[in-house]
Amino acid sequence: MESFKRHFHSLVWCTYRRQFPTLQDSSLTTDCGWGCMLRSGQMMVAQALIRRFLGPVTPSSHLNLTFSRVAVEWRHDKRGTDVDSPEEHVHRKIIRWFGDSPSPHCPLSLHNLVHLGHKLGKRAGDWYGPASVAYIFK
Repeated sequence: MESFKRHFHSLVWCTYRRQFPTLQDSSLTTDCGWGCMLRSGQMMVAQALIRRFLGPVTPSSHLNLTFSRVAVEWRHDKRGTDVDSPEEHVHRKIIRWFGDSPSPHCPLSLHNLVHLGHKLGKRAGDWYGPASVAYIFK
């Protein structure tokens, strides 16, 4: 059970927010009630990026890698984290990509996803279905 809890607490959780910078072509400062699929997409992509750049790699297979990765599955653990470790720097960089800001430093932010949604005829406040979200992340 402890292993499950540790794993569960290491996952990225993106949820509704309020009072972030106004979304493009709207007066909205929240995604409550319409942003669930965008947030679900963010969580899946965040987890995929973390697994890609930080693990899992089995101890026997890490010897065949041509790029630097940790030898065992890495998990974020805020209680025992070495904040200066290279893995923590990568983790923080990935998380920043999802910050709720229109900044180019947050390419996977809700703001930038809504901007991409405009190409599909979606606006801030519209419900984005699974197919729309998958297309945006494509």
